[in-house]
Amino acid sequence: STRELAGMLSVNESTVKRWADSGFIECVKTKGGHRKFPIRSVLKFVHENRMNVPTLTLAEFDAKDVQAHLSAGFVDVLVAPLKNAAFEGNSAEVQRIMRTGFVSQPDIVTLYTQLLFPALVEVGNDWANGKIGVDGEHLATQAVKSALLRFQSEIHVKEPNGLSAIVSCFEGESHDIAITCIAGLLVSEGWKVYHLGHD
Repeated sequence: STRELAGMLSVNESTVKRWADSGFIECVKTKGGHRKFPIRSVLKFVHENRMNVPTLTLAEFDAKDVQAHLSAGFVDVLVAPLKNAAFEGNSAEVQRIMRTGFVSQPDIVTLYTQLLFPALVEVGNDWANGKIGVDGEHLATQAVKSALLRFQSEIHVKEPNGLSAIVSCFEGESHDIAITCIAGLLVSEGWKVYHLGHD
């Protein structure tokens, strides 16, 4: 709601209404004329304006130490929850954790290097050490890939900059999450990207 968003962004309700009416942040109006702000709109607004909004993340986790880390912008505290959600094949939970990390630290490279990649390294290590089978590794990887693609569709994309890029894995390489991250980052910066995928 307008009131909830105003509280999260530490501004007046009238400011949020003005932003919505001016088109700075997307909202949906109910039949009664009340503004509702989808999470996608909030993420886009936070990303466009490079805002750190820890209050958006605090309600997501009960543990005080997790809240303190997120308030300070340290998203590494979410590595274990993301890994666990991936092992469960729960792509919706992986996406929610990525959103939480992004709102706490709205920088895509930081999100990938401090949250997503460490979780994937742990998944790979668990497979290499025989703690999980190839089926568990594939389940986790697919959950992350699915969540990543949905998450990337929610972030702000700059105007086209006239630059193009081709991203692909070299021959024989079947792990394409890293290049999917690179493709998403370039797209958000206004690049035209041709994503050729694995192998």
